[in-house]
Amino acid sequence: MNLPSFLWLWKIAAWSMGCSVFAYLILAITGGWMLYSRKNQQPRPKGLRTLHYFVGGGMVCLVLALLAIGLVGTLGYYGSLGHSIYSTTHYS
Repeated sequence: MNLPSFLWLWKIAAWSMGCSVFAYLILAITGGWMLYSRKNQQPRPKGLRTLHYFVGGGMVCLVLALLAIGLVGTLGYYGSLGHSIYSTTHYS
């Protein structure tokens, strides 16, 4: 396939991966905070669970964006999703 430069696509992928690492960190902090509050029977802050769910939903969106970028990149580079040795060569 003769496709234009995908530099913009790789920039989106890099930002998405960086944001994913940050989201993992936020999820670990908020999850640990909720667990600590539950174990010590302390009231947790009002928006903590909502923040945790919001960041988790954002994480799902980032992972789906990375999946889409991987599919587009694979299609652009190989021309199909079946690019293994077995899809191009037939063995008897």
